[in-house]
Amino acid sequence: MLINYIFITLYLIASTLAKNDCEEIKSILRNENFKPNQYIEECVNNDSGEVITLKFKDTITIDFISKLPIYKSIKKFKYIEYRDFNYNSKTFNSTYFTKLSNLEELEFKFSGKTEQGRMSHTENGNIGKNVLKLSDNIKKLTLVSIDLEEENIDEISKLSNLEKLDLKNSEIRVMAPNKYLECLKNLNNLTELAIKHSGIKVFDFIYSLKNLKKLYLNNPKMEDDDIHNLSKLTDLEELTLYDVYCSEDLNYDELKSLTNLKSLALHDIYTISEYFTEIPNFVFYLTNLRELNVTCATLKSIPSQIFSLKNLESLNISDAEIDSVSIDLTNFKNLKYLTLRENKLHEISKEITNITNLKSLDLLGNQIEKIPNEISKLKNLEYLDLSNNKIEEIPNVISDLKSLKYLKIKYNQIDVLNKKLFELVNLKEFNLKTNMIITIPNEIGNLKNLEVLDLSQNRIYCELPKSLNNLSHLKFIDLTINKNIKGKTLINDSLEICSYTYGTPYSICITKDMECFSDYDDKVVLKACQGNISSERDDCDEVFDYILNNYKKSREAIFECSVDEEKKLKLLELDGKSIDYDNVMELLDYKTIKELTIRSMDIDDTIIEKIGNLKYLETLTFHNSKIVATDIEPLSKNKISSLTIYNEIYDKIITVPKFSESFTNLKRLSLIGLNFDQINLNEISSIPNLEYLYIESCKSDNLNFDVLENLRKLITLTYIGGYKMKEIPNSIFTLSNLKELIIEYQDIVEIPNDISKLTNLEVLNLAGNELNCKLDVISELRNLKKLDLSNNNLNTELPESFNNLTQLEFINITSNEKFTGKILDIPSLEICNYIRSLREESYDLCFEPNNKSKCLIDKSQIKPCSNNSELPVSPDGICGQGIARCPEGKCCSKYGYCGRSNDHCSLEKGCQSELGNCSSNSNDDLPISPDGICGQGIARCPEGECCSKYGYCGRSNDHCSLERGCQSELGQCLITNTVTTIAPSKTTPSKYPTSTNGKCGGRDGVCPSGECCSMYGYCGRSDRHCSIEKGCQSEFGQCNAKSVNVLTTVYITKTTIITTQTTISGYPTSSDGKCGENYGRCPSGNCCSKFGYCGTGSDYCGTGCQTNFGICY
Repeated sequence: MLINYIFITLYLIASTLAKNDCEEIKSILRNENFKPNQYIEECVNNDSGEVITLKFKDTITIDFISKLPIYKSIKKFKYIEYRDFNYNSKTFNSTYFTKLSNLEELEFKFSGKTEQGRMSHTENGNIGKNVLKLSDNIKKLTLVSIDLEEENIDEISKLSNLEKLDLKNSEIRVMAPNKYLECLKNLNNLTELAIKHSGIKVFDFIYSLKNLKKLYLNNPKMEDDDIHNLSKLTDLEELTLYDVYCSEDLNYDELKSLTNLKSLALHDIYTISEYFTEIPNFVFYLTNLRELNVTCATLKSIPSQIFSLKNLESLNISDAEIDSVSIDLTNFKNLKYLTLRENKLHEISKEITNITNLKSLDLLGNQIEKIPNEISKLKNLEYLDLSNNKIEEIPNVISDLKSLKYLKIKYNQIDVLNKKLFELVNLKEFNLKTNMIITIPNEIGNLKNLEVLDLSQNRIYCELPKSLNNLSHLKFIDLTINKNIKGKTLINDSLEICSYTYGTPYSICITKDMECFSDYDDKVVLKACQGNISSERDDCDEVFDYILNNYKKSREAIFECSVDEEKKLKLLELDGKSIDYDNVMELLDYKTIKELTIRSMDIDDTIIEKIGNLKYLETLTFHNSKIVATDIEPLSKNKISSLTIYNEIYDKIITVPKFSESFTNLKRLSLIGLNFDQINLNEISSIPNLEYLYIESCKSDNLNFDVLENLRKLITLTYIGGYKMKEIPNSIFTLSNLKELIIEYQDIVEIPNDISKLTNLEVLNLAGNELNCKLDVISELRNLKKLDLSNNNLNTELPESFNNLTQLEFINITSNEKFTGKILDIPSLEICNYIRSLREESYDLCFEPNNKSKCLIDKSQIKPCSNNSELPVSPDGICGQGIARCPEGKCCSKYGYCGRSNDHCSLEKGCQSELGNCSSNSNDDLPISPDGICGQGIARCPEGECCSKYGYCGRSNDHCSLERGCQSELGQCLITNTVTTIAPSKTTPSKYPTSTNGKCGGRDGVCPSGECCSMYGYCGRSDRHCSIEKGCQSEFGQCNAKSVNVLTTVYITKTTIITTQTTISGYPTSSDGKCGENYGRCPSGNCCSKFGYCGTGSDYCGTGCQTNFGICY
C-alpha cells in the first residue's frame, strides 16, 4: 500500500515537473528574439503547471499572438500589441481572447503609430467583430487606446457577469453615443466603471447602474443636471472626475449627498477661462472620506475646513502653489499617506514630521534644500519620495526609518552616499538617479531585501562593489550615464533588467551572458572578462582623488577622464569655470594624454607650452576658450592630428590663432564661431597635410578663397554661415581628392559645370542657399552618395539623369519653390525627402508603379505617373498604388484602406482620388448641433467650436487640431507651429503611448492631454513642468517657451483660412545659420540642432533638437 502511495506521489510530481506553461511561453518569446524579463510582467502557473495568469508589460509584434498556444487555463490576461499603421491594419481581428474559456480578467492595449518624421504620433486602433465575445466567466475588462465602435459596444453589453469595466483610455466612436450606449445598462453586476467622454455630457446609462461602487469619468462636459444625477448615486464609494470641462457657474452642492464616498479625486476641472482655484465646498461635507486627491493650480495653503474630514487616511494636494504647511495635521489621527507633489515647499516642517502614523510621504517637485533631523520621528514610514528638490546631503538620522521600503531622492544634488543609508535593511527600492554621486560604498550589499537600484546619470567613477552580488532579491539595476564603472557585471540570478553602459565605454567587463541586459549597447561596448580583473588604481583614480582633495564639493568640479588598457590617462576634459588655473596646470603633467578638451579658460603661452609637451596628444579641443597666447607654434611639435576651436558664446570674441606649414601632423581642423579674416585663411591653406576643414559661423568680411587650391590633400570641406559666398569658388574644383563638399547658408545661385571635375565627390550639401538653376551637371558626379539641395529657390524638373547616380543613398529637396517630373528610381536610395515643406505639402512629382527605390514609404504624398484604372478591385479592403483600387462607392484612405468614413473619403485627410471616391463636401446646410454631436449628414458645430475626429464639438486641442483629425468642414480647426489651444491646453501628439503613472519619457510615455513633461520626467501643469527654459520635454507633452518669436495660428473653417500672428517677446530669425539664446530662431522649415545650428535632416531635427528655436521631428 505504501509502495502504491509513493508511486502515485512520484508520478504526480513528475507530471507537474513535465508541464510548465510559463517556461514554454518564455521559450516562445526567446525564439522570436524577445527577452522574457523585458516583456513578461507576470506569469503564474497553478499546481499542475498550467498558466493561470499571463501579463505582458511591453508591446509585442503584430503576429505574435498567432504563435501563442491557446492556454484555456488562463484566468487573468494582459496583452499589448504594437502596430505601425503605415504598414499594418489598424484593426485587431484575432479571436484568441474568445478561446480562453476560463478567462476572468482581460486587459488589452493597442499601441499604434502613424505618419512619418515630425508628424509621427500614436493613434488608437480598432477591435474587429467577435473579438470581445468573451467567456461567461469574465468579470473585469480593461481596454486601452481603442476606438470602440458599435459591434464592440454590443459585445460588451452581453458580458452579463462583468463587474469591472475600464474604458477611460479608449474612445467611444459611435454616432449619438448617449443613445447607443443605453445597452450597457444591462450590465447589472457592474460595480466599477471608468469611461471617457471626449468632451460631451455624462452618458445617461451610468445613472441606471444601481450596483455601482466606483466611478471614473474622464473628460466629460458637466452641467447642473449632471451634478444632480450624480448626486443620486448615493451608494458610490469612489468617484474620480478627471479633465472635466464645466460651465462657469456650475454648482457642486448637491454632491454633498454622496455620504458613502470613501475616495474622491478631482483632477483638472476647468471652465473655458481657467482651472478651478479652490477645493469645492461640498468636499468638506463628505465625512466618511478616507482618501482625497486634488490638483488645484492656484491653491496656496491647505484649507482649515479640511479638518471636517476626520476619517481621512490619504491626502494628496498636488500641482498647486503651497509654500508651507502651517496647520496642525496631527488632528488627522488616521492620516497615513500625505502627498504634496509639485508645490513650492522650502522645508519639511514640524507640521509634517509630527504625523507619526505616516506610512507614505511624497514631496516630489518642491524646493526643499535639507532633510531635517526631525524626520526620524516618522518611525512607521515605508515610502519616501523627495525627488526633484535641491537636497545636497542625507543626514545620519535616515537610519532611524527602520520601516522604510521605498526611498526615492532622484534629481537632487547629493554627492556622497551616507553609510547610514545601508542600515535600512527593509529597503526594496533605492532610486538616486541624477545626482552627483561619485562612489558606491561596499556597504550597499547590506540592503538584503533590495529589488530596485537606480544610480544612473550620476558621476560615478569606481569599481562596482562585489557585495551587490549578495542581493538575492535584486531585479533591476541601472548604472548608465556615469563617468566610469570598473570591475565585473553582476551575476545575481534574480536580475531581470541590468543596464550598465547606454553606449558609454565603461571599464567594466561582462562576467557571464545574462538575459537581464536591457540595452544591446551593453553587449557591443563591453568586453567579456578574461582572467583575473585587476583592482589596481589607474590614472583616473588619481585624478579623481586630486579633484576631491582640492574641491570640498565635488559637484563644483566638472571634468571627464578615461584611461587606456595600461591604466594610463587617455582622455581628459577640464572646465575652467569649476577648476582653477593651477589645478589645470597640475593635471596637464600626465604625459600619456591622447585626447584633451579645455573649456572656458584663457589659453596663455604657459598652457600652450604645457600642451606642446604632451608628446602623445592626438586630439585637442578648446571650447569657449579664448586663445591669448602670442604663439601656438609649440602645438606643432607633438602628434596633434585634430584641432577644434569652438565658441558658442555670441558676444565673446575669439580670434583664430596663427597657423603655419610647420603643423605637418594636423589633418583635421574645425573652427566654429570665431573671428576670421583673410590672413587666417591664407595661413590655414598652408597646412600641408590637412584632410578635413570645417568652418562654421565665423565672423569675416571679403574673403578670397583662391588659396584653398593649396589644400591638395583635402577630403572634406565644410563652410556654413559667416561671410556669404556668392558662388562656389573655382579653387575648390581643383581639389581632386575631395569627397565631401558642404556649403550651407550662403548666397550661391548657380552650380557651375566645373563641379563635374570633383569625380571622387560622395557628399554634396548646398542647403540654405539661393539656388535657382538647372541641376543636370550633378548627374556627372557618379560616386555621389548623399545630395542635399533643401531650402533653396529651385523651380525646375528633377533630372531623370539623376538615375545615373547609382550609388546615391540620400536625397533631400524640401523647402524649394517647385519640382516636376518623376522621383528617382535608384535601388540604393534609402532616404528620400521629396515633400515641399514639413507641413507635408507635395511637389508636382510622380512615381512609376515599378519604382525600385526602397526609400519612399508613404506613397500617398506623391501621385502615380500612370493610370490606375487597370488595377484590380480590392478583395480585402487594402488599396494602394500598384496594389488595388477600392470597390465602387468606397474611398481609399491616406493609409491604404477602403471605407466610407470621413477619414477615408476626405481629400483634406489624404484620400487617394485615383484609387476610389473622394469628397470635399460643404456642410453649410447642416443644422447646428444641439447636443455636442457632429458629423457628416448629422450636424455641424456652433460658431467657435471644433468637430473632433470622433464627432464631438468642443474647444480643446483634441477637438481642434488638424493633426488629430479635426473635421474642418464641420467646424473650426487650427494648425499651429507650436502647441496652441482655444480652451485650457491639451498635449501635442506623440509617438509614445499616454502615460498612466504620472511619469513621462521614453519608458513611461507621453503625458495626458494638457500636461507637460518636466525635465525630470514627471507630468504636470506648473511652470516647473511646462517651461522650456526649465527643461520641459516637448516630445513627451506640452511645453511653454518664452523663445517663440511669432506664434502663427491658422484657423480653418470650411474653405476659409484665417491666419493670425501674435508677436511674443523672444528671438529674431537667425540670418547666419546659427540658433539659440544668442542667435535667434531658425528660418521657417528648419530645425535647431543640439549644437545650435540650423538645418534639416536627423542631425538637426533628431536627438537634442531644440524645439524653442525651430521645428523638430
